Amino acid sequence: MALAYPGEKSRMSENIARDSFLTALNDPELELKIREREVASFDEALKIAQRLEVFKSAVEMSATGRQKVNRQVVDDVSNELSCIDLEKRVKKLEEKKAGVNKQVATSPVATDI
Repeated sequence: MALAYPGEKSRMSENIARDSFLTALNDPELELKIREREVASFDEALKIAQRLEVFKSAVEMSATGRQKVNRQVVDDVSNELSCIDLEKRVKKLEEKKAGVNKQVATSPVATDI
């Protein structure tokens, strides 16, 4: 702006400079955020753009450090049924083991003499 219109400091030149800057950003989201704040001058637009870019980079940096976790909701009824099934299976195994232990205890032991 200073090269195109040297010495020009009117309100119109500020609007042209601000709008040219916002268009040159080539980032519609950033441009919209700055325009929403209704900045009056190029200097205000520049200051806000710098702050928003710092905020954006800080959020992106913290997001890359976070681990992404996918959560899955499991129906409690199915878990309860599987637990009951496991308990039954364990009980049967314990009964078999107890039966084998009784057989070993009552069987004659061969001794070498």
